[in-house]
Amino acid sequence: MMTNGSDTPGGELAPAPGHPVAPASGNPAGNGRNMQHSAFAGSGMATSSNSPALALRNVSKMYGGLAAVTNVSLSVRSGERRAIIGPNGAGKTTLFKMISGEVSITHGEILLAGRDISRISAYRRVALGLGRTYQITNIFPRLTVEQNALLAVQGLTWRKFNPFGTDGTKAMRQRIRQTLAQLHLEAYVDHEVRELGYGQQRQLELALALVGDPKVLLLDEPAAGLSSVERATMGDIVRGLPRDLTVILIEHDMDLAMNLVESVTCMHNGEVIAEGTPALIQQNPTVQAIYLGDMSIHNTRTPAPGSSATNTSNGR
Repeated sequence: MMTNGSDTPGGELAPAPGHPVAPASGNPAGNGRNMQHSAFAGSGMATSSNSPALALRNVSKMYGGLAAVTNVSLSVRSGERRAIIGPNGAGKTTLFKMISGEVSITHGEILLAGRDISRISAYRRVALGLGRTYQITNIFPRLTVEQNALLAVQGLTWRKFNPFGTDGTKAMRQRIRQTLAQLHLEAYVDHEVRELGYGQQRQLELALALVGDPKVLLLDEPAAGLSSVERATMGDIVRGLPRDLTVILIEHDMDLAMNLVESVTCMHNGEVIAEGTPALIQQNPTVQAIYLGDMSIHNTRTPAPGSSATNTSNGR
């Protein structure tokens, strides 16, 4: 599962987390597309040339004596496509929850475009330019596609108190329709969401994140539950996102993930064990051993000092 798609030699562990990672040659995420006329062009706020779009410094999450995530450091530059991979229980979704503010960190720092967001609320992080999708679709089935999108964008403004009012929404509706067109949903604008297929609902959830104009987008298993045709469509959509939008994704479909990103971080038992280009990660013997079943590598989670906590795998 980890060996196809590259003849590049590798096998050594990548540099320590937080060190710069060189992009893979050919930049597969860009796919040669010209995004100058995309409805998403210019998404997000400008970031300082001296600051990564997203940085984590020794971020950890403890649940009693169990370390779900241990001293994770990442540096993701503006416009980068990064995959977070690892088996179930590796801590990937917990890491996303800490970045988005759904779960508090035990210690460490999270910086968005150089600004410390470690202790601020989830909705303030969204307002600052952090977008996210989820493993499980979370939309309003009895509202139309456009109404769902309006709620998403108006939730960031004073219009959230009158979500379906007409005052000042013309520009919003135009932008929403452009976004929906980019996600192949223009024909379903007036349809109730429950009338859509599951793949279309996943595309809508991505649209709801994009209309908020994020500068960093977290995609949590965007292809989960999709057919092979739907996965290909989702892959094309992600490739077509503007190059100034930073995209970090969790994905268990390795073929899809490796063809969408230019850098990969591999986690196991709450720790970063390898980082590098897709080619290097696919050839890394430690990563291969984890995916092929050699669980003697990092086979326990890190307990808290003085704790006798044992290994569990109750999360992602």
